[in-house]
Amino acid sequence: MGDWINRHAEAIYQVRGGPYMPTRQYVSTYRKNKVYVYLFPESPAEIRLPPLAGSIKKAQLLNGKPVTVNQKPDGLYINLSALSRDSVATVIALTLDRSAPSLKPIRPFTSSGALSYGQQARASSALGSFLHDASAVVDDNPNTAWKPGRRTDVDFNAYYGRNVHYMSDSVMNLFQHTGWLEVNLGKSQSISRIAVSELVYNKSKIKDFTIQYQKAGRWVTLVRDTNMGNWSKDIRPVRAQRFRLVINDSSGYPGVREFQLFGTPRPEQTNNG
Repeated sequence: MGDWINRHAEAIYQVRGGPYMPTRQYVSTYRKNKVYVYLFPESPAEIRLPPLAGSIKKAQLLNGKPVTVNQKPDGLYINLSALSRDSVATVIALTLDRSAPSLKPIRPFTSSGALSYGQQARASSALGSFLHDASAVVDDNPNTAWKPGRRTDVDFNAYYGRNVHYMSDSVMNLFQHTGWLEVNLGKSQSISRIAVSELVYNKSKIKDFTIQYQKAGRWVTLVRDTNMGNWSKDIRPVRAQRFRLVINDSSGYPGVREFQLFGTPRPEQTNNG
């Protein structure tokens, strides 16, 4: 491993993570006008990444061997079929026509096909701004989750230095057990299936939740249930831009991994000729 690190020091030290958000097949780092893409052994020899802003002036391995890349409107195509792959990760240096720090974060392609993927999300409160904020429910990543934040009507300072367990009722009651998540699809779209998945931590439980959509400025209830887990439901198609998941009651430290909204399938065309 030490030898691999030494050979790839350029892409490891004095860099920042991004602009590609990490996946199981690739991660990336950047500095100045270079983006370093790490392709893991599990990735295919020919892989398509989401589009990269700007033009690539040069693509090569860190040993100088050129790499075939093709920039298209629907993605960045990388072909390693003519090169030997590294057992740890094959690192490609992409030299751009602009400063890499100016690039915005690039989400991976959706794995679920949900219309809610990568859309704007907000919440009544959140435990933190990293991994546990509202954006965690629209990222197709089960390893992130939104968690409601602290209550605003209690004095947290009064508990510092006290010998209390984090799973005690007195501590858990310092956090919100109700709240809402809102997803903005950017435009009105037809939705026919909804899926939500719960993050269960030490027997935490979402006991009562509602899913709503906004119509003419008011929230209309689509469905209400008392057991989330990995929940999904086909509904009569409804057209709206904003949808909400409302937690009406919960225990422990509740969390939601994903809030996914799926479009209405187009009817299959028939040939009568």
